Amino acid sequence: MSEQNVHEMWSDDDLDLALAALRSDVDTDVARLAGIRGELFGSTDTPAPAPSRTWIRWAAVAAAVAVLVGAVFVVLARRGDDKPVPPATPPAVSPIERIKAVDEPQRPGQFRYVGTHGWLLGQSDTFAYVAETTTTTWVPAQERQDWMQRRTVSGQRKFLFGTEADAREQDALDMWPSGTWHARCGDFLLEQPLRCTGKAYWGEPDEEFMDSLPRDPQQLYDRLSAEAKGGQSHEHRMFTTAADLLRNGTAPADLRLALYRALAKLPHLEVAEGVANLDGRTGVSLAITGSATHEVIIVDPATGQFIGERVVTTIAEAGVAADEVIVDTAVRYGVVDQQGDEPAH
Repeated sequence: MSEQNVHEMWSDDDLDLALAALRSDVDTDVARLAGIRGELFGSTDTPAPAPSRTWIRWAAVAAAVAVLVGAVFVVLARRGDDKPVPPATPPAVSPIERIKAVDEPQRPGQFRYVGTHGWLLGQSDTFAYVAETTTTTWVPAQERQDWMQRRTVSGQRKFLFGTEADAREQDALDMWPSGTWHARCGDFLLEQPLRCTGKAYWGEPDEEFMDSLPRDPQQLYDRLSAEAKGGQSHEHRMFTTAADLLRNGTAPADLRLALYRALAKLPHLEVAEGVANLDGRTGVSLAITGSATHEVIIVDPATGQFIGERVVTTIAEAGVAADEVIVDTAVRYGVVDQQGDEPAH
């Protein structure tokens, strides 16, 4: 059958006859259908007159005639009057799903550098302040070898309530000791070592403890849920437990990625992109609001590294007003050849 014959077969009269063959309860008035559509979707515009051959008209014809002649579908397809339906827009991918996790290679004899610049809270019944500190740790390739940590306190403080005189009276102007320490397994200033002794936990993890944690996000979520104890809400406690481990800076790439995807299952997790840490480096933020604080961790999406955190009060408590930043940090990483070295980047 030629293309010429196809066009002659379907005259306007033919179309009207085909439409008449449809069930009487099928409404094919295009203008009326458009009016109904406007009512459904809140449109107040009067629909314009429809052309004599619309997609709806051709579909109605096809439905009527296909019962009699299946080949008509081929004829209609050749006319080319129908426009293809665009594919559905795929659902948006969560920023957490786009996070990659990689570790910079570390050879035997080298040290992983973890440097944290932060403002940390110190308080008593009569004062509260945040003080600027820098803590750097050099972690050996084998954790049972010697670690080194150095902490400096700048002397810069921001009082949230009370005065410097109140803190000096209690000999509490320097609540974080400055200095340099060495320890196997990184148990600095601890009388009873935790790492490498079978006593490691989320806040003081060692390789054995981290190896014991599942990498499946659902299983890790269940493990965090089982650990969520204490006075905070259960969901909030799960979040802070994960943050305790990430803050250490030694979690391997696969565990970090599993933790982020486990946290993504929290019903009230807030996720945002382009959030800056204390030093201005931006990343993906994961946040949750508890009964007294709003807590944020910031992740480099290219490496999955934990690059900072922020804690903001949500209520006035213990002399500290709401909306005060009580923790604000930035963390950077690298691999160096000697303890005391700084990474090039």
